[in-house]
Amino acid sequence: MAQCEQDLRSLKRTLISLLTGSFLLAGLLAGSVWAQVNRGTLTGIVTDPSGAAIPGVTVSVINQATGVATTVRTSSAGVYTAPQLLPSTYTLTAEAKGFKKYEQRGIVVGVGEDVRADVLMVIGSNTELVQVTGQAAVLQEENAQLGNVVTGQEVEELPLTSVGDQRTPASFMMLEPGVTGRGGPGGASDGGPGSNQYMTMSTSGSIVSSTTIKLDGGDLPTASGFEGDLASLQVPPDAIDQFNMVAVNGSAEYGRSAGGTASFQVKSGTNQIHGTAY
Repeated sequence: MAQCEQDLRSLKRTLISLLTGSFLLAGLLAGSVWAQVNRGTLTGIVTDPSGAAIPGVTVSVINQATGVATTVRTSSAGVYTAPQLLPSTYTLTAEAKGFKKYEQRGIVVGVGEDVRADVLMVIGSNTELVQVTGQAAVLQEENAQLGNVVTGQEVEELPLTSVGDQRTPASFMMLEPGVTGRGGPGGASDGGPGSNQYMTMSTSGSIVSSTTIKLDGGDLPTASGFEGDLASLQVPPDAIDQFNMVAVNGSAEYGRSAGGTASFQVKSGTNQIHGTAY
């Protein structure tokens, strides 16, 4: 009898340990999923001069600002995908036995963007280099979402004025196609000239106060409980690297948003000293 009770207690402890580990793992995975929305992806297909796909090609995607490299290999169909890329400008290299080394610089990956850059390998020695200049295709082929990336330079150059309100780069959301609204971050809620902007702002015909604002991949909560409160973005304009206003057909990671998502990215460190004063 005593042995049975001891076995039951041991089994109970084991089950509790397994359940606790499962919950912790689920929490970590959930956190990593929410963090994906500010990252971009570079993908494409690697082919030879005849148009045939080349499997097993080593593809490196290098952040030109930091030197951080992401290395992947092409699949049996010649497809490569470099995920989880911070918004930046990248250099793409591809190497395979029997082909010249391929290099393409200046590929811009924005906040939450899926950028396609196909690679054409040339037969020859891998000690030779084929350099390609120019940006990847502008046409978005990897998903159906409609959005627009506004760079940090544009944020700094656009006029940002306010009357009694804080200077917030979230105000530039109102300049994006499909976004309508009036008023300022503070004021009445009756829809009049002094009304709350987030109480009148609508994205692509959605209900008001349903546009989600994110900063570095995380939701910005509001005290009122409504979405799209511009005053919730407490970041100086010159600290913003860029933002992406996804208005229509947002992918799965934007699933909780009923009226578009504005994803802001703060400037990150690079290998060059830089800064601003205000």
